[in-house]
Formats: sequence, structure tokens, C-alpha cells
Amino acid sequence: MAMIAMGIDLAKNVFAVHGVDEAGKAVLVKPSVRRDALLELIAKLPPCLIGMEACSGAHHWARQFQAWGHTVCIKSEDAQGRLSIHRVRQGFIETRTATINRTRGFLSEFGVVLPQKAEVVRREAGRHLEDLPGWANTAIGDSLSELHHLDERIAEHDRHIKAMARADERGRKLMEMPGIGAKTASALLASIGNGHDFKCGRQLAAWLGLVPGQYSSGGKQRLGRITKAATGATCAPC
Repeated sequence: MAMIAMGIDLAKNVFAVHGVDEAGKAVLVKPSVRRDALLELIAKLPPCLIGMEACSGAHHWARQFQAWGHTVCIKSEDAQGRLSIHRVRQGFIETRTATINRTRGFLSEFGVVLPQKAEVVRREAGRHLEDLPGWANTAIGDSLSELHHLDERIAEHDRHIKAMARADERGRKLMEMPGIGAKTASALLASIGNGHDFKCGRQLAAWLGLVPGQYSSGGKQRLGRITKAATGATCAPC
């Protein structure tokens, strides 16, 4: 039988390839394929379904495989670009939070103990800046300057995200729904892309990985009242 599906274990330099026929029998097993030889191997194969782990570089490989007639479920370059805006913004937010916490910790070493609220730390750190000795003044001053810079970058990415959501008709429709803003609409559209056809909300939730929490802090299985009610009641059977 001809190979109908193939799985590729992506790596930095050496990849593993495993292809099967309709009966699930292995017809192509190559545990060590060099990076520079992978595309040549795929180009020689008849069109089939290719599955890969969703890691760095996977979408780039998938687009090249598609050029040879293979079927790969991927995000477009535009969707990847949109997601990169969200990811970079999140990275800025995490860096900003770390900077605020670090600033608060430094100040406490000099007797300035502040609550955890970010805005309070910003305001009070500036007020106590001139009271700090020498290099401490420099360190806290630089931290506050970095916070200001991060605020600007995050605000800039917020504007990008709003523009992306408003420019897409689907995004505008999503934002008409209660509780859905530009960030959620833009991220959802970029994550799903155009290659999925969901029959109901449960399929979408499963694809996104939105499954009920199974364990409480005590390690026992739990399924809350709301989750029970939602299961099978919010959408028609798939």
C-alpha cells in the first residue's frame, strides 16, 4: 500500500520521519534525517498528510511541504505575524512585572517598603529616588526609566492589536459580543486561522485546549456545577 500519512519529529539538526499506509503499517521509517536533507526527502514522496509538533520552525517547514502537494494544517504567514504581536506584547508585560518586583525588592533593602500594587511602586519609587544613596539611586532610576519604555512598547502593541481586530470583518463581529475585546478577537482569529471548520462550540474548545480542570489543590478530581451544566447543554451534539 502507498503511504498516506507521515509524522515528523522536528529537531535542531537531525529529524525523525515515520510514514504509514492505510492499514497503519509503517512503510517509511527514517530515525535520522539531516536538516539539509529533509526537504529533498519530502519532495520525492507522493502527496500525503503530514503531521508535526507545533514548535519553532514547524510552520515554515509546513509551508515548504505544501509546495510539493502535501497536506499540512498550518497557520498562514499573516496569522503567524499577528500571533507574534501578541507574544511579544506578553513578553513585554512579563518583563515589566519582573522589573516592578525587582524595584520593590531593591527599595525594601533601603527601608522603603511598598505594597505590591504596580502603580504605587511606580509613584513611590520616584518620590524616594533622591533619598537613595549613590549607586542605588542609579539602579532605581534606570529601572523606572525601563518601566516607562516598556509601558510605551506595550501601548504600541495594544494599538497594533486593535488595528488588526478592526480591520478584519470577523474581528468586528466578535467584538460585538459581550466580554470580547480587540485582544481576544485578534488572538482567536490568529490562532484558529482559516483552515478549521468546527461543528459546535465543544469542538472549538477542544481544539483550543479549553478543557475542565480535573484536579483541585487537594489532588481530588472535581467537576463543578457550572461545568456539569455546560457539558452537553450549551451546544448540539457534535
